[in-house]
Amino acid sequence: MNEKIALLEELQAENAHLREQVARLERTTGEATARYRRFFDTLTDGLVVTDLHGNFQEWNPAFQQMLGHSNAELQTTSTIHITPEKWHARDREMMQMQILPRGYSDPYQKEYLRKDGTLFPAEVRVYLIRDEAGQPSGLWGFVRDISGQRHQEQELRIFKSLVEYALDGIASPTRRGFLSTPTLRIRK
Repeated sequence: MNEKIALLEELQAENAHLREQVARLERTTGEATARYRRFFDTLTDGLVVTDLHGNFQEWNPAFQQMLGHSNAELQTTSTIHITPEKWHARDREMMQMQILPRGYSDPYQKEYLRKDGTLFPAEVRVYLIRDEAGQPSGLWGFVRDISGQRHQEQELRIFKSLVEYALDGIASPTRRGFLSTPTLRIRK
């Protein structure tokens, strides 16, 4: 009888120890999930999860704001609907040549269509998601709106053109008036 009582006490102690481990793992998992959610929600770039057909599964607020769609609208759409047709072949090529064979794409540029019908340039990088059996099951996509970068590049091209074609010089405003800078022309 004493052996049975001792065995029962040992099992109860082991059970209590296992419950403590489960509780600790649940806390750790909950903390990791909360950290992931904070990262996902505060990321300034768009982050989206799709199935292999491009149907949206999950997205962060930055992605939603880029597109101007509500959560309900994104739940019923896919990457095909927000990507102009001229980019579809490029997306298929990236999937076949990079994402499926090696698990990710190099960053590449394309355009997306906002709800209001305007296009915006984006830099995209895609990662393959695999299931427990190692089979492709979805995609992670990081999307950066590069409209501002494109605007700055255009302004720089205009400025360089103005400098290149200025005949006598360039006048720059200063506190005391204008400062004139002569241009240097190379004569052949």
